[in-house]
Amino acid sequence: MCVVAAKHFKDTGWILVKNRDRNYPTEVKLVQSQRAGIERLFLRDTTTGYSEGLNEYGIAIVSASVMVKKDEKEGGGRASDSQNWTSPDGQRIRRALYQKTVDAAVKSLLKSQIPGNTLITDGNICYLLEGAFTNYEKPDQKYHSVVKKINPKDICVRTNHGLELPWTGYKMSDPDQKPDRLSSESRLKIATAEVKKAKDPQALLNALGVAPKSNPQMNPIRINKGKGVMRTTGQIMLNPKDKVFTYRPTMSEVELKNYNKLNGAESKTYFEIISNRELISFGTFKEGTEEWEDGFKRRVVKTTDPEHKKDGYNWRIKGKDRDEISIKLYKEKPDFAEFKKQMKRVAGHEFG
Repeated sequence: MCVVAAKHFKDTGWILVKNRDRNYPTEVKLVQSQRAGIERLFLRDTTTGYSEGLNEYGIAIVSASVMVKKDEKEGGGRASDSQNWTSPDGQRIRRALYQKTVDAAVKSLLKSQIPGNTLITDGNICYLLEGAFTNYEKPDQKYHSVVKKINPKDICVRTNHGLELPWTGYKMSDPDQKPDRLSSESRLKIATAEVKKAKDPQALLNALGVAPKSNPQMNPIRINKGKGVMRTTGQIMLNPKDKVFTYRPTMSEVELKNYNKLNGAESKTYFEIISNRELISFGTFKEGTEEWEDGFKRRVVKTTDPEHKKDGYNWRIKGKDRDEISIKLYKEKPDFAEFKKQMKRVAGHEFG
């Protein structure tokens, strides 16, 4: 199914990462919503409507399922573009992203009774919420939950069984579920060891990209093309401090028609997409042999796009090698400090 992890770093605060595993062909969109006067940026699975992401206040949420049989049934048809999307858990997370504080987001998730291993942070404080139902969809259905505040000196990793609620998730006692439980435990053990070693956000995301086992289903990242099997469709990283949602597609299609709007001049949240090569955006900025000052002179240009001008934008930062790509749009010419900020944000994985 999935792996989620949280780790605190001195320079960035809490960072959330996730390997998202699906057993159906996956297409995702990134939605930047302004509803209720709060900017939210979240991934949307176009098949199920499942969502997770962050908002302008730095509230960030990822989750791994423990109601696994319910979750595996998803993927039967394309979700509507309306707000009445298929996935109840996606609705719960989107609703929690209306909140302005991490405590209010946790309260929202508890009120909506979200099942799963859910990580919630604002960059300064991080919570784990383990939730599940007994007698699901029966008259005596009951919701159980445990909320745990994570010490910044600790890490938190979860897969598809509970530790605070150990009866949740795949059952070892069920012969049909035993292979999946073994997978969940193996992925947890490997990911925990790798996350402990991570020294920065780059290494944290890469920590979920290891595959030491010969059986693909036992690894945190599952690159397996077998029919109907679980495979890692993409990796997510949420940086609440900078309000940045980073996505690394592995086996998924990504619709990016709104890329420039996501990172527009008025945006309060930002999106990055990276290749499945090593993430370097948190490392030293390198762009061939071009110096910062030369890049600023070459890439900060007046826009000639009528659509940009119609929206009031006069300047843009263009792509490294592709002039038609706009990294970000501006009404006034950005200064050198702003250029450096944007280049650090997209270094090593921009489209240009």
